[in-house]
Amino acid sequence: MSRIEAGKVELEDMTIDDVVGDELGISQVIINFLSNAVKFTSEGEVSATFRQMFWRS
Repeated sequence: MSRIEAGKVELEDMTIDDVVGDELGISQVIINFLSNAVKFTSEGEVSATFRQMFWRS
């Protein structure tokens, strides 16, 4: 059983209001990224911050 399945992962609520592109695809990439980070981190913690860098109108 992975640590994610064991319930040892805490996620803060996050809202993605204006995603340009495939929202499901972007979500899957983020989840895979974090899953791999947890999988290959034997001690300590994994932290990731996502923010809007620029806005094109």
